[in-house]
Amino acid sequence: MKTLQIVVDQIWEKTVLKGRIKLNEDNKDNNFIMSKNKYSLKPNQTVFISKNCSIPKVKLRTVMMSHNLRITKNFKEADFCFINSSDSGINAISESSGGYILNNKNHTKSADYFKHSVKNNVDSLFTLADIDIDILGNHIEEEGTVTVDYRTLNSIKRFYPNVETSYDYNKYLKEGPDYECYEYFLDNDIVVYNQQDLMEIVNGKEALVIEKKEYNQLKSMIDSSDEDNLVLAMEMIANCDYTKSLLYLCMLFEAYSEKFLKNKYCRHINFKSLLAYLNINRYTYVTIDYMIDLFIERKVLNKEWVDIIFEEYADRIANRESKHFKAKVITLNTEALEFLNFNYDQKIIEDFIPVEKEIEKEEEILDDKSISNIVWS
Repeated sequence: MKTLQIVVDQIWEKTVLKGRIKLNEDNKDNNFIMSKNKYSLKPNQTVFISKNCSIPKVKLRTVMMSHNLRITKNFKEADFCFINSSDSGINAISESSGGYILNNKNHTKSADYFKHSVKNNVDSLFTLADIDIDILGNHIEEEGTVTVDYRTLNSIKRFYPNVETSYDYNKYLKEGPDYECYEYFLDNDIVVYNQQDLMEIVNGKEALVIEKKEYNQLKSMIDSSDEDNLVLAMEMIANCDYTKSLLYLCMLFEAYSEKFLKNKYCRHINFKSLLAYLNINRYTYVTIDYMIDLFIERKVLNKEWVDIIFEEYADRIANRESKHFKAKVITLNTEALEFLNFNYDQKIIEDFIPVEKEIEKEEEILDDKSISNIVWS
């Protein structure tokens, strides 16, 4: 039987819920089955890249030609499919919608109001046909959910001022260029790859690796009063080796995000690709916790990087600006220690006991396809 939401779609132009596929806002990774392993670049493969991915085509073309890869518009024939699963990527393929859910005890009153509106032509907003009234009535009798928009709620309150509601906010897959492919991925549990796997490849093996020396040089260029130095620094970080430079990239954005985003070069496709890789937009604050969360998500967090972060931001960590760094031992201040004349340490968190982790097996790769021509979507 039709749900009321579908009935509402058919009856009013300003529908409450337009999308057909609901996306999980709380845990977006559950919306698509993302590969647990990184994409392995091998020759003679067919690749589908979603339109909301931020991959520079000039760089991608070089990789495609060197490995005899084919980009296809038909996602069903691809060996590998890439999507942008970041917040900005999900927002590009979805639409948000909110509505007011009428509590169960108000359903009968709501039905009476709808019927009254139709019979007496109280509100031109409602032009329900008899069949729609029947569907609505059956739905309410079965205590289904009744969701209305703000205008409808105000109309109902004119008749029933004490009506009780709760607000419901959801995100839905919207119709667009890639709707069919995303619907196909979701309905058929297709494993897809994150665009970041391609971003890590397209800059090439000879790309700049940013380590401490390069990091300090880039900071000097960015701090310079010459805007050309800033643009050059942005070009260098946009074309570096993302994987090996990830720590210092984050540290640069922690210090200079605002400066980068105010410069016109941030709109260049190469820099936009870097922003997408780091999940950074104009509303993002790159903090200590943002870095560590990102490293955990990408499965690259290691002791060396943690030591560097601690050394760089020791004062801020001591001021409890990070949820990831916890005080394990408590001591007294200098005055008290001098009076006692011995070191006083009190452990408040027990030592962590490491556990052995199983090594994940590489995913099975589909049969190679020998395709010599490159087709761009």
